[in-house]
Amino acid sequence: MKNNPLLNAVLISASIVLAQPHITTADTIEVEEIAKKITVQIVNVETSPPTFGSGVIIAEVDNNYIVITAHHVVRGVSIKLIAPDNYQYVVKNIKPLGRDLDLAIVEFTSEREYKVANIGNSDKVNKLSTVYVAGFSGKTAAAPNVDFVIKSGAINVKVPQRQGYDITYDHRTLKGMSGGAVLNQEGELIAIHGRGITGPSEENPEQSVLSGGLGISINSVLQQFSVMGVNVGVKLKLPDKQPDVIAASPTSADDFFIRGNEKLSFGDYEEAVLDFTEAIKLNPKFDRAYLNRGLIRYDFGDKKGAISDYNQALKINPNLAEAYAGRGIIYRDLKNNERAIADYSQALNINPNLAETYENRGLARDILGDKKGAITDYNQALKLNPNLVESYAGRGIIYRNLGNKQEAIKDFHKVVELTGSNKLSMYEAIWEIKNICNTSKLESLGNFIGSPYRLCIIY
Repeated sequence: MKNNPLLNAVLISASIVLAQPHITTADTIEVEEIAKKITVQIVNVETSPPTFGSGVIIAEVDNNYIVITAHHVVRGVSIKLIAPDNYQYVVKNIKPLGRDLDLAIVEFTSEREYKVANIGNSDKVNKLSTVYVAGFSGKTAAAPNVDFVIKSGAINVKVPQRQGYDITYDHRTLKGMSGGAVLNQEGELIAIHGRGITGPSEENPEQSVLSGGLGISINSVLQQFSVMGVNVGVKLKLPDKQPDVIAASPTSADDFFIRGNEKLSFGDYEEAVLDFTEAIKLNPKFDRAYLNRGLIRYDFGDKKGAISDYNQALKINPNLAEAYAGRGIIYRDLKNNERAIADYSQALNINPNLAETYENRGLARDILGDKKGAITDYNQALKLNPNLVESYAGRGIIYRNLGNKQEAIKDFHKVVELTGSNKLSMYEAIWEIKNICNTSKLESLGNFIGSPYRLCIIY
């Protein structure tokens, strides 16, 4: 049976402005003017007080404008949109772009003419590339006015993370800019800004400060459009050299592997398994074909088949860290935490930069009673990726059980901060703090977010 883990396909007939090749670099003022014309402010009037976000106009057809934004910005039913000319509109439709992605599109209708974003190629920006993040600042007690903001900075790293985020930059963004545009030096849209990144202060490591931002690259956005059947009139831009583009009828193991990866990225899992299997038939020592097939088999609940594939991949290549990490997850599911820890450790010996593997090993160590080892693993996971919610939650639970109320509250506060779009996790964290404080009074979420100690005074 054909698997479609995403939402039912939707169809949006729209036109989109393609970036032209060989465009000269614009200066900062020009980029700011471009950003102002394509950026909208989004107000969620369902919350009290209202919350603010941003969005980018990416398409228009027959006076229907399509805006891309972060999904957590538009969770709710009462969403108001303020266009670049300050006209206000009621949002017609909100369409999440996948169950686990922090992306959504919204629509509004207007006879007024608004500029549509030029789409760039996010594959062409690299570490230290100059980019601009644009959006509207949210209201705060210190800054009651909502202003358009654009910040220049550089790309830090391009690596897949949770909720679809795959690009980080050193801009210190403001609340309210979530869902705004990330533009290259030509003023082309290369990512959607989602969240800020916090880390320890250089002056005081005990304090957290905003150190950068997280975004979802535009190529990933367009790829998700294709997965869900959303038609915005543009296909993924391929690099000038296209070594991975193959004929419709592949003949070699590499061809099948490449096509399998393409199908995997578009959510066509059953067909991807068939291509990886063909690659293995043509090259029985194709370690990564076994690895990728194992990943899909695990996702479909075939743990035995997944372990068999991971074992074969490791037999061929004993240094394949991902295979150890994947097999460790299966052993964890089978409640064999000793074997899970052994596999996680092997993976980390090969590649010590696997943040989620430290997190997984921390959980296994906690289950086996090694609280100190678990905290060490969670610390390392958060050092590599300060946005791992489960690491804060896991460490917070250990601190709570050890009676360290202060550190437990700090960690659960981070859970609330990072899961603004996940109300279940948010309220679970607040109730954990309530229990720690031994108080029946649960204060408002808005007040709580301002301080991890707002719910109770324990010092």
